Amino acid sequence: MRSLIEIAKLEEWRNAVGTSEVAAEHLRIAGGIASRGEAKTWVNTAISLGMSGAVTASDIEHVIAWYSEQGHVAHVEVCPYADASLITALVRSGFHIKRFENVFFRELARGERVELLRELPREIEIRSVDAEDGDRVCEIARVIAQGFARAGEAAREADVRVFEKCARDRLTKTYAAYSGEVCVGGGSVEVRGEIAALYGLAVDARFRGRGIQQALMAVRMNAACEAGANLVTIGGPPGMGTERTARRYGFQVAYTKAMMVKKYTSKKHT
Repeated sequence: MRSLIEIAKLEEWRNAVGTSEVAAEHLRIAGGIASRGEAKTWVNTAISLGMSGAVTASDIEHVIAWYSEQGHVAHVEVCPYADASLITALVRSGFHIKRFENVFFRELARGERVELLRELPREIEIRSVDAEDGDRVCEIARVIAQGFARAGEAAREADVRVFEKCARDRLTKTYAAYSGEVCVGGGSVEVRGEIAALYGLAVDARFRGRGIQQALMAVRMNAACEAGANLVTIGGPPGMGTERTARRYGFQVAYTKAMMVKKYTSKKHT
């Protein structure tokens, strides 16, 4: 059985590398990776800093300057197992905590088959999305992006483009839920060696409560197991909608990390 710090090191590096691969640019620094892309998208963040040693004030100033080049706000995800020098350097540079995020984990047995918690209604079908099918990729990316949009607002095109990149990523498999021929939800799983991550889960509000979320979770865990992963993770804010389902599938909290941010006086905040 892995220790929690071993899980944290695996997950933070997976997250850092995976984010950098769908971002426009990235910078390897302080044992982690800072990524940046279109304004206000989730790829604009630095991950895994301090996980392999001390972080200096100059490292953080470099990160700040790098994001500032594009007018971005500097975001840094701080794992509790990172070297203590990371928090010291961030606080001295004017960073503050924006929010927290839980990282859940579950170990997968070799050849394990995860069963649904409940059967889906007959009209709902889960399908694998072909990464080469441009129309399907665009369709599911828009549904997922809409699921993360603010209530009453349409999905931002920049967010749709990021999820399209995710669905096309070589290490990612995306699954969509259909009611007839209408896409009503979906989610992805990235498998990077022994570790896999479930992410980007969204279900159309009109179709919630029908078991789609739990089905997508089981399908993606099975895909991870088939691809050779023996550890699967899910990240999200405390109290997230998927937390209850994740716990029912045997997930536990591995750690809680702080999402820290530094703002600038520039009017081009992103």
